[in-house]
Amino acid sequence: MKPLLSLLLAITLTGCATHRYMPAPGQDVIYTNGSAMTKSSMGRSLVYITPVSIYKGRARFALTVGNKSHAPFTVYANQVTATNELGKPVKVYTAQQMEQEARTRANVMAVAAALNAGGQSLSASLPDTTYHSGSINTQYSHATYSGVSTTYSPARSAMARQRINDQAAGTMSMISQNLGNDLEEAQVVFDTTTILPKQAHPGMLITKAPKEIHFTVTAGGDVHRLSFIKSK
Repeated sequence: MKPLLSLLLAITLTGCATHRYMPAPGQDVIYTNGSAMTKSSMGRSLVYITPVSIYKGRARFALTVGNKSHAPFTVYANQVTATNELGKPVKVYTAQQMEQEARTRANVMAVAAALNAGGQSLSASLPDTTYHSGSINTQYSHATYSGVSTTYSPARSAMARQRINDQAAGTMSMISQNLGNDLEEAQVVFDTTTILPKQAHPGMLITKAPKEIHFTVTAGGDVHRLSFIKSK
């Protein structure tokens, strides 16, 4: 479990979390390097859940399901559910939802960046317009004037467009890097898996972050319930 926990920490701890989850009282808790791991052991299966982080309204937990029996069983993604302190369902994001969300966010940002760069490039290609006005006073008369003049510098326009292109390239590179990080996170989200005898399967749970969260994990016919409370 240590390699998975390290990966989850590296992926999710990208900002300062102001809260964290602790195991609710009355559960079997194991500490590993200061991390509280809640354990549930039943007839055919064993479940561990470790709180990892809370960031931007979402909580991350490391989940490991072990098979203690002599026959394989499958744990489906929809067999890992959660409720809050009022007994209402808490959303548990699937790997597919996280991937789709990441790609949609990247596409929206890319379109916005392209539109912004296009608008700036068009402006850089237009001639500079100068508005001027003034007045002439003589001993015998007073007159005012106004006018518009335009100037165009191909060299200055080319330099401006190059700067805009460089900025756009930097923005697109950042969007691509963020998408890669988000897709990497989606790949470790717990998904439907057949677990062989005496083997275990790890994955990440991403949920909303209520005051209390109560997980139900059905594995090999066993129903595990593990609870956590948000604290400072």
